[in-house]
Amino acid sequence: SLSYSTYSLDQELTDIFTEDTSVDFETDERSVVLRSVTYLKLNDQNSLEFGTDLKTEINSFDYFIASETNLAGQLRPDFTRNDEANGSLASAFISYTTQPISNLNLTVGGRVNYNTYNDDVTFGPRAQIRYQATPRLTFNGAAGIYHQTLPRFLISQNTDITNLRSTRANHYIAGLEYLLSRDTKLTVEFFEKQYFNTPILPAVNNIGDRGFILDSFGQFFNTLEDDGRAYARGVELLIQKKLAVNFYGLISGSYFRTRYRDFTDVLRNRNFDNQFLISVIGGYRPNNIWELSFRWSIIGGRPSTPTNIFASQAVNSQVLDQTQFNTERLPAYHALFTRVDRRFFFNRTNMVLFLEVWNVYNRSNVLNEFWNVVDQRVDETTQFNLLPVTGIKFEF
Repeated sequence: SLSYSTYSLDQELTDIFTEDTSVDFETDERSVVLRSVTYLKLNDQNSLEFGTDLKTEINSFDYFIASETNLAGQLRPDFTRNDEANGSLASAFISYTTQPISNLNLTVGGRVNYNTYNDDVTFGPRAQIRYQATPRLTFNGAAGIYHQTLPRFLISQNTDITNLRSTRANHYIAGLEYLLSRDTKLTVEFFEKQYFNTPILPAVNNIGDRGFILDSFGQFFNTLEDDGRAYARGVELLIQKKLAVNFYGLISGSYFRTRYRDFTDVLRNRNFDNQFLISVIGGYRPNNIWELSFRWSIIGGRPSTPTNIFASQAVNSQVLDQTQFNTERLPAYHALFTRVDRRFFFNRTNMVLFLEVWNVYNRSNVLNEFWNVVDQRVDETTQFNLLPVTGIKFEF
């Protein structure tokens, strides 16, 4: 397979009081990917899959960020950069699947990666096992090592950042599947992800922001190191009912923690450490013309950092209490979405008319907190309220 992708962003922000440009950000990212995969069935119990990925990237970044007081209360000077971050990535992978006995499947393999950004060569072994203990009960397990090149917007900021090692993640998964009935399945899965070589500010720096670098898109750093650590672990539960007697449904729940060590070696919550997520999805199809469906979700509040009121008033800009970084939480998010579909069948095409209502009970879910420069206080921004959406879809 051969693919070409392009992505462009042109963003300009203006200070509403001075009318001066505060942010002028332009980026143009293009890539060409060539992928080859070969599958060999050796016999009924053994198979082999191998291939290569080749990718060439051309990325240009042109940005100006006016001086400001950052969230740590540090005065950051103007930041200007006009540079390219071009490179190539190559990988080769192989996996071997065998069925030594009728109820056991085992897959082992690995992947070798190379990129020209930091001339990093990495190897990631993987393994997966599936054991069907009874006609209803199946156990699953998997483990692997994965590597990821740094985001290009980080690489473009400083040539020294190019030399940082690729981020490594060790993945471990164990779970089971149990058929509660012919059309309903229960799945329970435990996961652990350990991150190494993540970008991190040096212990002595003039930025002071204790956020996890990989969560901080849009921020700019002069110097970074690559000995950061983080983890994500949790448990997921899923009850899925296939379409039967015109009804279908799904209930899922997750409890997880994702944390990291900042440049002071203190364990902190990542920005998306919501802790729990519960979703209920259902639908009713009385015939092949009409369909009614809904989705309700509740997500734990995102970590937040209290604002230092006195420091913020002094500079009329939000300054966070970095010693309590991500120790507080925003309110939990929850909302109900509903949808009605009406299908029309023609000789060679189908047409679907649909009507959706987002956030049916019009809850004001808090998105984040900011410093209101007019009223000199902390304020909140909220996500969208009740929103009807309609559309038409053609199938041919």
